[in-house]
Amino acid sequence: MNKRGPVRAVAALALVWILAGCSATSSFSVLENAPVDEDKAASLDTEGIVASDTLRFLAEQDGRSYYIARPADEFERSICLVIDQNGEAIIGCGGYIEGALTPAVGVTTPEIEVMLAPDGYDVEEYAELGWASLHPNLILR
Repeated sequence: MNKRGPVRAVAALALVWILAGCSATSSFSVLENAPVDEDKAASLDTEGIVASDTLRFLAEQDGRSYYIARPADEFERSICLVIDQNGEAIIGCGGYIEGALTPAVGVTTPEIEVMLAPDGYDVEEYAELGWASLHPNLILR
């Protein structure tokens, strides 16, 4: 009996897993951009919830500004949606599956529903339901 077979199979699976991890790109490449002035939401209190240095501006509409950020606890596969509504922070954070083309995090208020969508997400299925895209990573209605 060949005892190396299972070892080679495990080694091959480990190599595939490592290579897949190394070649994966972020589902939200906007987070990889260097921060600019509009990324700073100075009036918002997000301390302890989101990592303020990762806050990136996405869009503005009807007096609301929309941001994406990493959570303060730095969980690797977590993402946050931050809405600045009249100086008040409305924040929703959650996990996502890297490479999955499904919305990652949603926030619903009495006035609006908003979801973060990964890079490459096709908003057309939501457009038929009355959703709009203000940014490639943002859909709302």
